[in-house]
Amino acid sequence: MNILSTIYHLPFTPLQNNAMLWRIVNIRELLEKNGIHTDLTYFTLNFLREKNLESDDFHRISINKSFLPQYSYLRCLMKHKYDCIYANTSWAGFHSIFVRKICRIPMIVDCHGVPSEECIMSAHSTGISDFFRFLMLKMVDKWAIRDAELVLCVSETMKDYLAEHLDVPPEKMCVIPNGVDIDFFRYSGEYKAQLKETLGLQDKMVFGYLGGFQKWQGVDAFIRATEHIQSDALGFLLVGGPTNYRKGNLVSVSRLPRNELLHYYSLCDVLVLPRPAHPATAVAAPTKFGEYAAMGKPILTTDVGDASRYVREYHNGIVVDGVDDIETGILEFSDKGVAELTEMGKKSRLLAENEFRWEVIAKNLVRNLNEVIG
Repeated sequence: MNILSTIYHLPFTPLQNNAMLWRIVNIRELLEKNGIHTDLTYFTLNFLREKNLESDDFHRISINKSFLPQYSYLRCLMKHKYDCIYANTSWAGFHSIFVRKICRIPMIVDCHGVPSEECIMSAHSTGISDFFRFLMLKMVDKWAIRDAELVLCVSETMKDYLAEHLDVPPEKMCVIPNGVDIDFFRYSGEYKAQLKETLGLQDKMVFGYLGGFQKWQGVDAFIRATEHIQSDALGFLLVGGPTNYRKGNLVSVSRLPRNELLHYYSLCDVLVLPRPAHPATAVAAPTKFGEYAAMGKPILTTDVGDASRYVREYHNGIVVDGVDDIETGILEFSDKGVAELTEMGKKSRLLAENEFRWEVIAKNLVRNLNEVIG
């Protein structure tokens, strides 16, 4: 079986080294390990410059730059004999509709999120440009997803959303969550005491957030909660922001290489997922949640999406109603003993092994691909 896995030029943001790209690369590797030859190609305009794609981690992405990417895409399909197009994101699926009909091959769309809902949430204004951007993305969502033979959803809530809002038949969808390398993300206390002392967090129960600082992550709500808590026994850590700073018991560290993240994960006693309630966050499957669980840490999360469902099911943390209740969740955790926190951590690790192990995800993905391609 030969698959063309495609990424297409995004009209508003260039391709970056982020969680979305890690999912794309990891799934390509999984398919190849299961005997499915997969060419990963990024079709883009020849004058765009992507960020951070020179890393050795992404050396096998073929970047196809041209004045007319659609023409290059068609030539690629006509030159090679592919059994299927694997479109990464609905935007890639939208640009695959025309060429795949000419070449008469099936298409699978991997929905990492719902761009039209993300547009609403991230809009800085309600101007005419944002309105037309929303309409365009809504059209992309509908056309790309409805035209596909199979739609991959990153969460159960996304599957429900697509069935309700885009009338996608349930039998046409399957859930392929964001996986995690559970051997890499494993608790290591090697530098815990030393790092705590360096950051001034020694002798404190540390609540940490590690990840992106986009609006939909809810980092501001976590910061507000920390400002209301005046306790020398508690400390708070942010990793991934634009600058290093310290304010009271809150320490912020700018973005780190992946191999250094383990040390900062390890010094946290509780990991926090403070996302606000919105359709865009409900359907998403944050990669950090799988990493949190794999590290064997108790998790504090708002009642948003599959993350809250998993925490309730595995009893590996606390779910609060919304971003205004994060402070309550922190104080509730602070009353728990070491034994209870340790037990929650073990259940988090079990969650990661059962739900987010790439090998488990691969079996489900390959089975669904075989049903589509035959």
